[in-house]
Amino acid sequence: VMLTGDNKNTAEQIAADIGIDDVRSELLPADKVSEVEKMLACLNPRDRELFYKLYVEEESMTQISHETGMKPEVIYNRLSRGRKKIRKNLLEERGA
Repeated sequence: VMLTGDNKNTAEQIAADIGIDDVRSELLPADKVSEVEKMLACLNPRDRELFYKLYVEEESMTQISHETGMKPEVIYNRLSRGRKKIRKNLLEERGA
């Protein structure tokens, strides 16, 4: 999924160039936040927190591990399972 404020034509061209077929363009920053929140809604609160720490706050695995008390391997596994769940939900949303 590509979320962007770019106009539709520009966004679709960029997405095609890098192999993304789900483009949501002409979004305001608040709309992007809303789209991300919808995508993360399928996760339990703990996993949403991990995604937020890694991808929004840009914390390192070491920082996240220290703050949460989880081993880095556990964090990697939870993030991997979360990405799969998000991907599955997006595909179902598109009817694929």
